[in-house]
Amino acid sequence: MANKSNISIDFIIINSYASIAAIPLFAVGFLTNLFIFYVMIKFAYFHKITYNLIRVSVVSDIIITLIASFGYLLFIAVDFKYETGRLLCRILVYIVLVSYGTSILTLCLISVDRYFVTVKSSIRYYQTHRTKIVLIGQIMIVTIAMSVCAPILILMDTYPDQPKFCDFIKVNTATSIYFILSTVWLFIIPSSILAYTYWKIIDYLKNHVRPGKVTIEKKQEEEFKKSKQVKVLVYFTTSLLLLTWPYFATSLGIAFTQKSLRKLFHENCSYYFLAFLSYDITTGISVINPYLYLKFDTNIRNKSYDLIRKLLLKQNNRKIQVVAHNPNLQTTAVNFRLQ
Repeated sequence: MANKSNISIDFIIINSYASIAAIPLFAVGFLTNLFIFYVMIKFAYFHKITYNLIRVSVVSDIIITLIASFGYLLFIAVDFKYETGRLLCRILVYIVLVSYGTSILTLCLISVDRYFVTVKSSIRYYQTHRTKIVLIGQIMIVTIAMSVCAPILILMDTYPDQPKFCDFIKVNTATSIYFILSTVWLFIIPSSILAYTYWKIIDYLKNHVRPGKVTIEKKQEEEFKKSKQVKVLVYFTTSLLLLTWPYFATSLGIAFTQKSLRKLFHENCSYYFLAFLSYDITTGISVINPYLYLKFDTNIRNKSYDLIRKLLLKQNNRKIQVVAHNPNLQTTAVNFRLQ
């Protein structure tokens, strides 16, 4: 009994510290995603197919960062019984994974759309029915994400003696098959699509020669733009793949060893901590995504800076108006300068 009590205390301490560290990160991610979303609905320039898809991905990231922050806060601040813990575990994890699936698959749809617009621009059917195809693709993405993650509502559970320990309690053959299939749908297929489409776009940009006579200056300018686009695609794809694999690597590890997280915790605390960290890193893509948009998308970056400048200018104007309408503040300012 004493050993079980110590394990329970260790689990609470470790997860409390991890949650305290994670809350600020996901909270900042939530606010940054919210800002990007506001920028994209404020400016008419972003009312285009590609940016509509990015907006869907941003909304998914907003949900992930909000739910993650809320979940970690609940873990630290609230004591609940088994039934409540079980319900929260299933619902929160399901929402996060569906949102993640929607986000990553939407990024795949964006890459496919860019592929047809850039590399296969001669296919008129796609260009003519682009809006309809993208809409159907988005509906399919949400359906796939909800369907793939649905078993979570049955397989996830908590323990009567540890109602905050969200885990796959019974890791059997069926659970292992689910882990493998979910990894295929939410990691292997999206990664393959992203890698293939962006590789084809990069290859096209490197080898495409604009028809007609082009001046040396114009050619140099085009080469510079091409190299910049290639770098953007390489960095963006690499970032996504590096950040999304840890959770699915852990999932496959659990599938093949058929060990629950609590069993892993009992055997080796370090392995459990790495498994916990892998979940944070993979869902952390939702924290990183807005910064990737700001870094790699010139339009989002410029409009964001414009909006910030306007907000700061308005704030300064309000301060000036307050001083102008308050004689006491003006007198204080004058006396301060004289001193």
